[in-house]
Amino acid sequence: MTARQLQVLTLIRERLSQTGLAPTYREISAQCGFSSAGHAHQAVDFLIDAGLVRKVPGRRRGLTLVDQPTLAAVPTEDLRHELARREAAETEITDARL
Repeated sequence: MTARQLQVLTLIRERLSQTGLAPTYREISAQCGFSSAGHAHQAVDFLIDAGLVRKVPGRRRGLTLVDQPTLAAVPTEDLRHELARREAAETEITDARL
C-alpha cells in the first residue's frame, strides 16, 4: 500500500466516523492531492481489491469499511446488558462525586 492509498483509507475511515458518510471521489481527490477524481477512483479500487473497503451498490457515497463493526451483528439482549452496565457505572461515578 502506498502512502496515498493509506491517506485515502484514513480519510474514508475519518469521514465515516465523523459524519456516517463516505467522501465523494472529488472530495478524496481534493483532500489527498490527486490531480483528478479518476486517480482517487484508482486508489479506492485498490482498497476494494485489497479487501479493506467495500462498495455498496446503488448507493451514493456507498463506501464502507470491511473491518468496521456493526451493531446489527450483536444480539439485542447483549446490547441491553451492556447499556445497563454502563448506566450503573455512570450512576456510581455520579454518586461518588456528590
